[in-house]
Amino acid sequence: MAWIRIFFGSIILGDCIHSIFYGGWDHVTEYEKGSKLKSVKLEFRGILKRQDGSILRGLLVLSPFTMVSFWLLGTSFFVGGCTTLALAQKSPVVSKWVLRFALLSFECAAPTALLIAAVVKYYLWPMALESGSGNTAIYKDPRTLFEHNANVIMCLVEVGLLGGLPIRFGHFAVAPLWGIAYVYFCWWMSDKWCDKSAGPQFCYPFFDTTMGWVASVVLVVLLVVLTIFYALFALGAEYGLSQGLGTTLLSMLATLLLVCRFRD
Repeated sequence: MAWIRIFFGSIILGDCIHSIFYGGWDHVTEYEKGSKLKSVKLEFRGILKRQDGSILRGLLVLSPFTMVSFWLLGTSFFVGGCTTLALAQKSPVVSKWVLRFALLSFECAAPTALLIAAVVKYYLWPMALESGSGNTAIYKDPRTLFEHNANVIMCLVEVGLLGGLPIRFGHFAVAPLWGIAYVYFCWWMSDKWCDKSAGPQFCYPFFDTTMGWVASVVLVVLLVVLTIFYALFALGAEYGLSQGLGTTLLSMLATLLLVCRFRD
């Protein structure tokens, strides 16, 4: 189990580190009808792909919620794998705070992995299709598919097959709090993505504050869905293989098909 977690964590963190230095894409902001904001192109470039060489601006490639949750999941897997290895060798140097971090970070990252995949499948991808199939190129990119779907597979493997990281019902607030913190981050960054003459900008249309009560309702719905996903993971962690390998694999496959999308 330890080496599988370390392998998962290494793949994810390797992808994130590569993005920091060499990643780059153009993101065209899209908003719902009735929005007072105008669409613009936001340029995300890694440190070594930026002409100004700005480290802080380069780090913004990790600012989308997908990437923020991706590196958190990778860190959780890597730390969890290393601590499992250390405990198996009866090492006395494993801090309880390290164990708590591995647990809480997974409790945050696993439900958000399902939420991200579901939002892409049922909202962002269809929205892009309405604007023309060419706008879905970013979602069909192999790296994007990996970041939106592989994390779901890894989380399901951890909960359904490895079963080492418990997800406690008593900690159900950690995932919504993680999501709320990101909402505040996006509102704080709204006038910093590009030149202020373009007005406030949001990477995701449901953060658009000009939509009034609609935006508030959507955010509440997202938090409710995130909490439901947390409950599903908690149930999976509690019962897991006790239901039999076949039932577990079918449940994992059904969850994967429910939230993941791979083509138009």
